[in-house]
Amino acid sequence: MRLNIILIESLKLVSKAAQILIQDILTRHHATGESVSVLIAQMARKRGLGPKERRFVSDQVFLKLRQKPWPDWFNQRLKKQYGSGAKALEQALRTRAKPVLAVDITQVTLETVETALKEQDIDCARSELSKTALLLSSDRLSSGVLKSCWWMDAGSQYVAQQIKAKPGERVLDLCAGAGGKTRLIAATGADITAVDVNSKRLKLSCQQRLASSSMSRFILDASLHWHDNANPGKISYQVADGRTLKLPLFDWILVDAPCSGTGTLRHAPDLFGRLQESDLKNYTKLQHELLSNASKLLKPTGKLIYATCSLLQEENISEFGGLKLIKSRQLLPSKENCDGFWVAVFEHE
Repeated sequence: MRLNIILIESLKLVSKAAQILIQDILTRHHATGESVSVLIAQMARKRGLGPKERRFVSDQVFLKLRQKPWPDWFNQRLKKQYGSGAKALEQALRTRAKPVLAVDITQVTLETVETALKEQDIDCARSELSKTALLLSSDRLSSGVLKSCWWMDAGSQYVAQQIKAKPGERVLDLCAGAGGKTRLIAATGADITAVDVNSKRLKLSCQQRLASSSMSRFILDASLHWHDNANPGKISYQVADGRTLKLPLFDWILVDAPCSGTGTLRHAPDLFGRLQESDLKNYTKLQHELLSNASKLLKPTGKLIYATCSLLQEENISEFGGLKLIKSRQLLPSKENCDGFWVAVFEHE
């Protein structure tokens, strides 16, 4: 009996500590705009909370943020752009996204991953948007499953698969970031140059590929290069500013441009802690500068894919001097059950 009383009292203390932490995280985020994911990891570790308590704290923090009112400037844009569909779009954006895996189909089949998930009692379904995407009922996976897979929204995978390169063709991933799209493009067998201005993000991309591939060479310096024995193509990593990059011309270019990220609110309900309306002007300027330089790096017969994870019209370019729009698509969580993405395919006029 005494042991049960001690256990109950201990649980009460843990619960109280978690509730205090939740409020402290929200207060600090409101004051600084810091990422709540980073705050949860840092503050939970300092206060000695275990994995279960951390998950509880994370769930509660994100729940409260999803219920928080959005700024007027964003609400007004949604209503103006999406009209009668704005209400359904808001509801979808305020709903927690299901976890989605990207599968490296050069390393493992979808069927193999599906079998492994079933053995862990995790339900999954194939995405209608992407041939490499699996929608899961849980994100609690063994490390073995994740060796040839990684977390990536189905819409983001759709963007990468607009690069329909042939083996030996040259592909430029101009804003490669952590490299999820680069990994999917590698399945084409094309020669890929992955560029990002942030060396830490690019290093992470390189390390992720190193962990999942058979390597013959790996040099880590200002211009990162490696060759994958399982892939007839080559991936070159380069730290550079995409606005001023000068390289031989490419058959395919992906400009996954930095943007407001308003299409990712399902995953990032803390977005408006750091995004202001005034930031949009800076983003649109950067997007036009990246697209301008990318068009100069495109072969006369090449294709350029411009993408953002934004819902806002001013960021989602459909007209650009010297380029002709072939097709475009606005992905919406209320329709495609993915993050919001704008995807436009261009060629030279």
